[in-house]
Amino acid sequence: GSFGKFLYDPELYNRLNLTANRAATMVADLQSGRGSLGKLLSDETLYQRLVATVDRANQMLDDMEHGKGSMAKFINDPAVYDNLNKTVTQADAIITKVNEGQGTLGKMINDPELYNRMNSTTGHVDNITARMDSGQGSLGLLSTNDKLYHSLSDSAVSLSEFLKEFRQNPRKYLTVKLKIF
Repeated sequence: GSFGKFLYDPELYNRLNLTANRAATMVADLQSGRGSLGKLLSDETLYQRLVATVDRANQMLDDMEHGKGSMAKFINDPAVYDNLNKTVTQADAIITKVNEGQGTLGKMINDPELYNRMNSTTGHVDNITARMDSGQGSLGLLSTNDKLYHSLSDSAVSLSEFLKEFRQNPRKYLTVKLKIF
């Protein structure tokens, strides 16, 4: 029967023996202070820190039960609950409208045409930036050709200086001719 199999089955014996050996190794590791649990059991400082942490946690829970501190007010104040409930209700209403496709966000999420247009626009932007990176077109030349950039920059400076000088002394550049008959 089952009990006989238990007594005479070598595979079961080997598994039990392996499990017992592993348990003995684990107990030896714990006793020697190896591993996290072993260190906790053998290191007095670590043990004291754990006890202090548990004591602080217990004190915090006690304070919350007696209404001390912000967390206790948050947990025990009915106004906080009411505000939170109101906020959740409003958020639920907004989410419902979005799911129904109402409003800008609802259309953005639910309208496949908008997605298709955004996807197309992204493709166009990718194409434009690829052309710019390769130096094609005016913007591409401007972004890849240092000489063109410096030339345009110098021209802008010259134009700015000219306009400043023109504003200060317009007669230098303008001549008025008046003819009668």
